[in-house]
Amino acid sequence: GMRGRYNEIMRLRERVADLKAQRKELQGRGKKPTAESLAVKAERAERVGWLSQHVPFNVIDRCVFVSLKHRYFYVETPKAGCSSVKLTLQRIEIGDTDREFDNFGVHSRDLLPLLKPSQVANLHELVSSGSLRRFVFVRNPYTRVLSAYLQKIRDPDHHRNWVLRGMESLAEFEGREIPFRVFLEAVARQPVSAMDTHWRPQFHQCFFEQVDFDFIGRFESLNGDMIEAMAGFGGEEYLSRHSPHATSASKKVAEFYDPGTLALVSEIYAEDFDHLGYRTLDSLPADPEEIAVSLSAFGRVRSRPPAYIDVRDLKRSPAGAGHRF
Repeated sequence: GMRGRYNEIMRLRERVADLKAQRKELQGRGKKPTAESLAVKAERAERVGWLSQHVPFNVIDRCVFVSLKHRYFYVETPKAGCSSVKLTLQRIEIGDTDREFDNFGVHSRDLLPLLKPSQVANLHELVSSGSLRRFVFVRNPYTRVLSAYLQKIRDPDHHRNWVLRGMESLAEFEGREIPFRVFLEAVARQPVSAMDTHWRPQFHQCFFEQVDFDFIGRFESLNGDMIEAMAGFGGEEYLSRHSPHATSASKKVAEFYDPGTLALVSEIYAEDFDHLGYRTLDSLPADPEEIAVSLSAFGRVRSRPPAYIDVRDLKRSPAGAGHRF
């Protein structure tokens, strides 16, 4: 039907985007950098590198959105309602409550009417001084990584080879379904810097070490939290629930989790559980309603770790114990 054809078109567009990214990466290999390209890279690093030494610059540019018009700094969290948030912000920026994007458009950074961090010369000063409203949305690590698995990994027909680059232990599953536990074991072996944005711990993906957020919303209460996050520059009429990658992961927790997989996620995302106000679980309750309660937030978010460390100091000293960078 129409829905099936739409989904197929979306998959093809995503595939084309991935192939273009692969081609760009391959074309760049072996080329000797010019003085001009090195200067551009250095300037870019100066503008956005302070946010993290573990998240690549191109990812920072793709995941941070700045509006000088409405004075805000938003960091997207893949698999935490980012499609809805980005479409809502686009509508507010251009003043169009009916603006729509297909899945390709809403994630195409160059098509969005919001600034990349590398385009803002004094970004560090604006963010650290509180001149911009700083907000982000987070999600329970158990459902977030399960949603990433269901969307990006489980289906062997999905363009997962590009997503799984660098995870050689999963090569044997080419053309076959990758079990959830096997995927988690592979993620546990990855350094934070090599992880895909869809499953990199939110503590690092969203720069909690460097940014003292004014508002931290939750995927579990997305509609209300979006309204609160945008108070003062955007009303409810702009709100969008654009969720082309929805996987209903919250309803499938009992199907995929057992004590072993719960323990793996608790270990991989220890910093998320510690700082984002979600509880770790040793086992799941039998009652589905009790599962939902156990996955809900129970505490306040701690925006920065107790011992705040400027990431620029880490460049002059070894990485902290217990961190996989």
